[in-house]
Amino acid sequence: MEVQIKLILMKQEGLFVVENDEITNFYNHLNSPLENIYESDPSNSSVTVRIPGSVFDNQGNLWMTNIGASNELKKVFKWFVD
Repeated sequence: MEVQIKLILMKQEGLFVVENDEITNFYNHLNSPLENIYESDPSNSSVTVRIPGSVFDNQGNLWMTNIGASNELKKVFKWFVD
């Protein structure tokens, strides 16, 4: 059986990994290099992870832009494909 994998970017939440129409992973500021842009503002309890774009490099690394973060370019993880 062939596995269909989709990456779904949620602009203010993080990254969902969907396999065969089921969410299998979710990456955000708590479990990846992505940053909550309001983390340094104690007066704001909102969580906002802004991800306007992503790309895989030729080595299988997923790079994402994290707008408003201290370092806006993030290497999130290496994707292994059989």
